Amino acid sequence: MTCGFFVELEAARDQETSVERVLDEALPMVRAEHATAAWFAVRFRRFHYGIFDVFPDETARESHRAGYVAQALAARRSLFARAPVFHAVEVLAYKLPPTTMLPRDQKALFVRMTPQTGREYDLEAFVRSTRMIVDAEPDTTAWLGLKFENGDFGFFDAFPSGRALRKHLFGQAPRELVKHYRLFGKVPRLAMMDVRAEAFAE
Repeated sequence: MTCGFFVELEAARDQETSVERVLDEALPMVRAEHATAAWFAVRFRRFHYGIFDVFPDETARESHRAGYVAQALAARRSLFARAPVFHAVEVLAYKLPPTTMLPRDQKALFVRMTPQTGREYDLEAFVRSTRMIVDAEPDTTAWLGLKFENGDFGFFDAFPSGRALRKHLFGQAPRELVKHYRLFGKVPRLAMMDVRAEAFAE
């Protein structure tokens, strides 16, 4: 995988159920996109949702952006407090399941990091190296090491349960994050989310 999207969604007041229905309805269409390697619809907090998805190349990413999900979001503009915000990301490293996992993931974690000036390459190397840690975590279903267009970096992890998420939070990866604090220009931002829907290429 080389690239992806992080899409920010903010539901209009009293429209959360309708937004969640749109995300649920998108699932079979995403599964039909064989070049979409992984797709996650998540709920950050009240009114705030997001989509994380990854692709093998730019052609697949642009095909998805012109596909069903983007069209459904545009057609239902009235459900949102503001237009969905698409962030193109580079996938630096990843862990994805070899086949569709059961049970479905319930929880997710998103960490966004701003590099200290002059430490961008060091932080990128750290993000890539974290793959070795999560590979050894059987309860971490999926993991993405990301680079954003503005120079920020990030991690996205998906878990089958809250217990698996807590196990990760008390594991080696967060300890390595603390050990590398000199690489950050500001304190990393962390969000724990509910996974509304997910799809993996078979």
